Amino acid sequence: ALFDAGTGTVDTNFTPCQSTVAEATPVGGGVDIIIFIDTSGSMNQETAWVQQNINAFASYIGGLSLDYRVVLIADGDKICVPAPLGGPGCTDGPNFRHVKVYVGSRDGLKKTINTYSQYQDFLRADTTKNFVAITDDNSTEGASWFKTELAKLTNPGFADGFFYHSIVAYGDIEKKGCSTGAKIGQAYLDLTDETGGVKFKVCETDWSSIFDAMAQSVASSAALPCTYPFPDPGEGKLINPFQIKVTHLSEAGVQQEALEKLTKTTCGDGWYF
Repeated sequence: ALFDAGTGTVDTNFTPCQSTVAEATPVGGGVDIIIFIDTSGSMNQETAWVQQNINAFASYIGGLSLDYRVVLIADGDKICVPAPLGGPGCTDGPNFRHVKVYVGSRDGLKKTINTYSQYQDFLRADTTKNFVAITDDNSTEGASWFKTELAKLTNPGFADGFFYHSIVAYGDIEKKGCSTGAKIGQAYLDLTDETGGVKFKVCETDWSSIFDAMAQSVASSAALPCTYPFPDPGEGKLINPFQIKVTHLSEAGVQQEALEKLTKTTCGDGWYF
């Protein structure tokens, strides 16, 4: 009820305040993905499978409203990434950069480092970085070498860490790991174990399931964005920042936090305007 001080009466004939529930769309949540493919002769079939599945991989990540970019380091004569990820005639796209160099059986880590200048400007400073190795062999350089060389790269570099995923040879067969492997990819497996990535056998034939599982892992690594725009409350409605309630849904359940005053905190520690 509203009290009218002028007349001393209580007015009960009024439209009560209305509330609006709306969901903010994330802006940010960026993830940069750097993939190399061993394009030596023994990898012809696997290269074709990558070409068939890489768009579905990108579509899954993009469907989660993540701001993603994909760098592919591979021989341009061996693989052409079609639209919508790639551009017409094997060209780059807004979210895709193809570094067209030959990657041999054992130099995937070295090519990732040595070609940095060709994709450096495509990476963002505030994104989660994910590497993917696709090879049936091991690397001449080990995991320690790669981490040391990676730490030297700047602008934006990898100071905030990275995840390493492997589609390589491993398993019970001595030396080669699995049936179509040339050699167990120990360097890549070490990086995967150390960074919490995921691994898959290059000897598998169902690469659609491999890329589905890898896309889920890459997406889960993306950091939450620091910025959410206010949803449109609807025509004729105004936003009162002091009456907003933010509801955060987490894996553990639902948590609700009311904004009672303007509070400035660092990103990730609270809500502020």
